[in-house]
Amino acid sequence: MKLVRRLLKQSDLIALRPGKLVNAWRGLFSYLNDKSEFYAQYLADGEQAFAPGELYPCLSDRFESGGAASGHYFHQDLLVAQMIFRNNPQRHVDVGSRVDGFVAHVAAFRHIDVFDIRQTSSSAANIFFHHEDIMSAGPKLAECTDSLSCLHTLEHFGLGRYGDPIDYRGYQKGFDILTGMLKPGGLLYLSVPISRDQRFEFNAHRVFSLRFLLTMFETQRFRVQNLSFVDDQGELHANVGLHSPAAERTFDLNYGCGISLCANRQDLRKLLDSRKGHPPARAQARSPKNELQSIPTHVGVVLPAEQSAGIPGDCAICCERSNGITLADQLVVTLHRQWKVSDRILFEDGQVLESEVPSNRREVADDRVCDRTGPQRR
Repeated sequence: MKLVRRLLKQSDLIALRPGKLVNAWRGLFSYLNDKSEFYAQYLADGEQAFAPGELYPCLSDRFESGGAASGHYFHQDLLVAQMIFRNNPQRHVDVGSRVDGFVAHVAAFRHIDVFDIRQTSSSAANIFFHHEDIMSAGPKLAECTDSLSCLHTLEHFGLGRYGDPIDYRGYQKGFDILTGMLKPGGLLYLSVPISRDQRFEFNAHRVFSLRFLLTMFETQRFRVQNLSFVDDQGELHANVGLHSPAAERTFDLNYGCGISLCANRQDLRKLLDSRKGHPPARAQARSPKNELQSIPTHVGVVLPAEQSAGIPGDCAICCERSNGITLADQLVVTLHRQWKVSDRILFEDGQVLESEVPSNRREVADDRVCDRTGPQRR
């Protein structure tokens, strides 16, 4: 009777999905055979180190895969955690993302502050929870971090699903607050559902068209530095173009996930303006957290020839990450005769804004931009 009661508790046996139900019944016969053999071995074992406990039949596991390495959360959590690891910010703050996925990934290598309207607590190392509704937090969160993530969360703002007040434009108010939380030069990692058909599905979520989402970024003077998406089959398409015909149609998705890395152009300009009249960066005290390194995706470094394979002969400037040079994210500029190996160059929109070169070599920088195939004028 214990076995029967235990089997009846198994959701597989009463599942409405035909495939799961078939696999459960297939597994039942294997389970009974395996149980008979295992108990016979147990009774014949002289040591019997383990005593029998309650029966706990798992019937369909043998027919299933080892895990789901696809889908919105698998890809977004892993991809964004990897980007944060490479960018190595001074502080990283998250708003509402999945704790047992993305937050756990980031906590494996650094401190992370998590803000959520729902009460959460944990003794896990590196995770610090803040019970906070950012929609009513006021100015205390203004410019509180140089790195911010909000994954599969913004689409819920104002729908009441998590006990938040009903607000039809909650997504816009939430986005304004998120962008205000970033310090000058800060980076925003954002993901939301995307589709060719923009809609809300009350009270679960909103689904954005890519064009509408990009307009939101442009309104706040945010530049999208990297756009990836997960398609309707759960597969990742990394670092896709923003201006293709497919992008105009939101890649013909019904319910995908758009994952973006954005930087605030207005904040970058403020940072540069604040440095006018000050000595060049090479003359300032160097530290792992200096101003240039706080905007790593805008800093180029002149590479030695052996490290610039695949780059046109007169073009060897690459994007520098705080943990080294990442050729995959190169930003290439025609070499000027004043630049030497290891000189650092600050870019915005492909134009040279400032260069760290010794004063005896400092001239007007050549700001011609080229791609992998050769130089061209922008």
